[in-house]
Amino acid sequence: MSSELKTNKISPATGTTTTLGDASDVFQLPASGEIDVASGATLDVNGTLDVTGATVTGLTTGSFVKITTQTINSEVSALTFTDVFSSTYESYLIVVAGLAVSNNGMQIRMYLGTSDLSTTRTIGWQMSEHEYNSRYSRGSASADYYVFVNDTDNSIISGPACGQIWVHKPTDSVTATKMTSHFESYCNGSGNTYAYQVAGGQVTSATEDVSFKFVSQTANLGDTGMTGRVTVFGVAH
Repeated sequence: MSSELKTNKISPATGTTTTLGDASDVFQLPASGEIDVASGATLDVNGTLDVTGATVTGLTTGSFVKITTQTINSEVSALTFTDVFSSTYESYLIVVAGLAVSNNGMQIRMYLGTSDLSTTRTIGWQMSEHEYNSRYSRGSASADYYVFVNDTDNSIISGPACGQIWVHKPTDSVTATKMTSHFESYCNGSGNTYAYQVAGGQVTSATEDVSFKFVSQTANLGDTGMTGRVTVFGVAH
């Protein structure tokens, strides 16, 4: 049995398909090896394309690349995402579905900062809240956090919050990190109504922000009766 095959071309003996090995076999490229798909050719992947640990470059303009996701179906003090922002992307989209608070949550806040979040940023933010027949406006010129959900009735956010947060240039040391968001939630206080909330904010000085976490103002995040999900996407411009 030969341990090495040297040839300039492999072609099928019959038909048009050549099979490499058998099920569960592994074919490995050595360091600096490359598979070059010529212009006009197609790399057809019907199984799983696993790029864990890989550096992905040359994506089509406007592509969304999933970086990570977390599910939550129990009460936790914080939902933390470490080292999710990098210089690979200028913009990130955080999609939130079914994020609940345990009791009298008041606000859901976003903290930005260093890798382990031992240092978090000062943020100026402004929010506009809309209910069926009421509007509210609140904000801060200098807070330790960014608010993307607020309970307008100072009661319980009984329905899970759903929405998205855009984060712009978080690792640019020259440009301050910016956030914009749009969320829908339900407040069962005096208004008993659905509300949507739009907000925007900016770190007060240019910093390199690589991690973030969500924290409720006075309660825990999560509910054993439902599953929430937070997913982070990088946007390739």
